[in-house]
Amino acid sequence: MKAEVSAIKALLTALGRTVHEITASGTLTYPYYILWSSTGNAPVERSVRAETTDIDDYVGVTTVGLTASSVRDGAAAARAALCPSGLPSSLTVTSRVVVLTFSEARPIQADMDVALVSGARVMYAVDLYRLVSTPV
Repeated sequence: MKAEVSAIKALLTALGRTVHEITASGTLTYPYYILWSSTGNAPVERSVRAETTDIDDYVGVTTVGLTASSVRDGAAAARAALCPSGLPSSLTVTSRVVVLTFSEARPIQADMDVALVSGARVMYAVDLYRLVSTPV
């Protein structure tokens, strides 16, 4: 799953925004992305010959911004980069065939745990992508 997450991070980084993994830290520049996942789940349904190295899991991309509009724009840019034309896309990962499919969008929300010096709340939204990765 490490190679797959690295490939996704590279696509998001190319958009010119900072990409954090799991949590954001340090000096933050808005908008930014938080990329998160598990360590890689095996497929629920497996064929008799299925590899034990197959991955069928979800990857989350949290878009964080100062306004709902910046979050909406950032999420749209991420979606376009990860799944061009809204269709499943293939990622380039050594010795694996990886298909990434947009799965679900969660509503834009104010982060009630984070307040800026001005008292304003940071906004965020989460998009989920299904990732299926199999050895070649």
